[in-house]
Amino acid sequence: LVLDEATDPWGIKINRVEVKNIVPPKDIQQAMEKQMRAERERREAILRAEGEKTSAVLIAEGNKQSQILNAEASKEATILAAEARKEAQIREAEGKAEAIRLVQQATADGIRMLVESDPTQPVIALKSLADVVLVDVAEGVPQGKALDMMHARSVERFASTVTGTNEYGPTAGSDVVVVTAGLPRKPGMTREDLLTANGAIVRSVVTEVRESSPDAVLVLVTNPLDVMAHLAWRVSGFPSERVIGMGGVLDSARFAYFIAQATGAPITDVDALVIGAHGDTMVPLPRFSTVAGTPLSELLPAEEVAEIVRRTVRGGAEVVSLLQTGSAFYAPAASVTQMVAAILGDTGAVLPCCVLLGGEYGLSGLHLNVPAGLGQSGVRSIPELDLDAAELEALRASAVGVFEALATVDLRA
Repeated sequence: LVLDEATDPWGIKINRVEVKNIVPPKDIQQAMEKQMRAERERREAILRAEGEKTSAVLIAEGNKQSQILNAEASKEATILAAEARKEAQIREAEGKAEAIRLVQQATADGIRMLVESDPTQPVIALKSLADVVLVDVAEGVPQGKALDMMHARSVERFASTVTGTNEYGPTAGSDVVVVTAGLPRKPGMTREDLLTANGAIVRSVVTEVRESSPDAVLVLVTNPLDVMAHLAWRVSGFPSERVIGMGGVLDSARFAYFIAQATGAPITDVDALVIGAHGDTMVPLPRFSTVAGTPLSELLPAEEVAEIVRRTVRGGAEVVSLLQTGSAFYAPAASVTQMVAAILGDTGAVLPCCVLLGGEYGLSGLHLNVPAGLGQSGVRSIPELDLDAAELEALRASAVGVFEALATVDLRA
C-alpha cells in the first residue's frame, strides 16, 4: 500500500493511494485453503446429517402416515364390507318378502276377490272345474290377475277361463259364488275383532249377488266365518242349504297335518275332523280322527293328543304371526276348491262345513261347522255324529260364542 501527495493541474493537493495485491506466503495460503476445505466439509457434513435426519423423519412420518392410511383404509374397507353385507341381507330379506308377497297374491286370486262366478280360485281354474270371474273394487286388480292366470293356460293346460271385472254384471247367473271380501286378520287380532267392519262388507257384497245370481250357492270365507255365513243367509234371503261357510274343511286339514307330523304317518293315511266355531272355540275330535283307521285317541298318550289339539286351534293364528302381513292362503284355497268341486259335481261328499243348524246336536238358529253332505243344491244332508257327553258339551260351548256375536250384529235383510 503506497501513500503520497500529488498536485493536480489546478494546484490542488490530493493524496494518492495505491493499492497493490498482497499475496500471502504459500504455507499460509495452504493453511487457509485447508481451513476452508475443512469448513466446507463440515458444512456439507452438517447438511448431509440434516438431510439424513430430515429424510429419516420424512420416512418415519411417511411410514406412520402410510400405516394410518392403511389402517383407515382397512377400517373403511371393513365398514364398507359390513355395510355391503348388511345391504345384501336387507336386499335378500326384501327380496324374500317381495317374493312371499307375490306368491301370496298369486295364490290368493280366488281368496281375496269380492265375489266370483263359479269357483273363484286359481286352483279351481287349474282343475278346469268351471270358468271363473274375479270381482274387486280396485280398478285393474282383478283384470290384471285374470290376465296373469290366463297366461298360464298353455303351461298348465287348463280349459277354464278367468275374467276380471269391477262390476257384478259379468257374474250374472253364477252357479257358485265364493265371498272372500273383508279385512284380513293381523297379528294379535281375533276373528271377532273383524266382526263390525267385515259385516258391512259382506252385507254389501251379498246384496249385489242376490240381484245378479239369485240361484247361486254362496260359499263364505270371510271371518268371523260363522257370523258372516249367518249374516249372508239373512241378507240374501236364500234357502239355508244354499249358504255355506268354509271353516270346517280348513280346520280339519290343519288337524290332519299336525296328526301326521306327530305320528310320522303319511298324510294320505290320516282322516281328521274338527267341528264347532271357526275360531278359538273350535272342537277337534280325536276320537273321530284316525291314522290308517285307528283313532288318534288310541294311538298317542292324552298329553300328546292335547298338544296336537292346541296346535290345531292356534293354527291360523300361528300362520298370521309368522307372515306378519296377511293371513293363510294356500290351505283356505284348497279347502274352498274341495267344497266347490263337491257342489258342482253334485257328489254328495260329506265335509265339515259351516251350515245352519235346525235342531241337530240340540242347537238351532245359528251357522256352525258340522259334517254335511254337499251337492248341486248346496247342503244335501246333515248326518249327526254320535258325540259323547264331553264332545257335545264342547260343541254347545262353542255355539255360545257364536250366539253372543250374532247378538251384536244387525241381521236385517
